[in-house]
Amino acid sequence: MLDYQLFQILIAAIEAAQPAFGLPKNGLVPSVPIYQRPQVTQQGIPTGPCGFLQIIGNHRYGTIERIDRWDEDEEKEIHTEVQNYRTTFQFDALATQDAATEVQYSASDIVNLHAALIQSDRLIAELQALDIGIERVIRIGNVPVVDDRDRFELAPSFDFTITHKQVVQSEIPVLQSTEIRLRSV
Repeated sequence: MLDYQLFQILIAAIEAAQPAFGLPKNGLVPSVPIYQRPQVTQQGIPTGPCGFLQIIGNHRYGTIERIDRWDEDEEKEIHTEVQNYRTTFQFDALATQDAATEVQYSASDIVNLHAALIQSDRLIAELQALDIGIERVIRIGNVPVVDDRDRFELAPSFDFTITHKQVVQSEIPVLQSTEIRLRSV
């Protein structure tokens, strides 16, 4: 699967699973949109609470499976190569805190809830149906960073690994004719 396809599948699955998993809870946040990082079209910071997904690494494992088959309808030979991948994503969140509001999701709350959601039975089953497996949430961290106003802010995040396959197909040219010449020596 291509990176873009993985982002589309994961973002749609996570956002669809939020209500079934209890998000929003008590009407605190209507929904938590998930964005791909880096964002290719949006300029500036989102105005409400949100989550971000980015790929932090790919690992090929196993040997390449090679399959050749004859397509009767098209009358051509199809060569397929399948490579198993483990892709590690990082999920982080942004939620502006308002001191006047007593009950609200912090960025850490959003990260912790989504770490549980990503390992929920519903999401695992939905992704397995698409031939994507979730290995585990590796670690939840809360690192202090300096924000755009020179203040310290916590940046919670976690990493998780999925398994999927990359499939590459090509057409093998068909031999149209052959000529055999016999010579005696």
